[in-house]
Amino acid sequence: MKGVAKLIDEVPIDTLVGTATDPVLSYEVLVNEPDATKFESDAWIGHWMTPKAVYNDVDNRLLSSLFAMPSQWKYSFKPEHLPFTMKLQASPYSTDGGKVTINFYVNGQLVKSSSSRDWILDMQYLVQ
Repeated sequence: MKGVAKLIDEVPIDTLVGTATDPVLSYEVLVNEPDATKFESDAWIGHWMTPKAVYNDVDNRLLSSLFAMPSQWKYSFKPEHLPFTMKLQASPYSTDGGKVTINFYVNGQLVKSSSSRDWILDMQYLVQ
């Protein structure tokens, strides 16, 4: 039952338009796993800061590190205040070979990227 644990919190990104003083921030997580026979081989676990500047697992336990999220997950939002520190932690759901990549965007421009075969702990980017 591949994908049974995947949950997505979808936000329509085409309706969000950002400016320098009212930016649109985006998190993106990609998973590269060569062994497609593994359960949730294209998934990740972790959590991220919400527009209120609190980790998502405080607001919604269903979207915390308890459930696998799909690769190519992207979440776009407008922060409730500036400065705002973008934060995301993630790890591949499958062990032994998966690689997770976190990308941060501000108004559609890539501002930070990191990849790992283990946990990426507390990746941060300050938006002023």
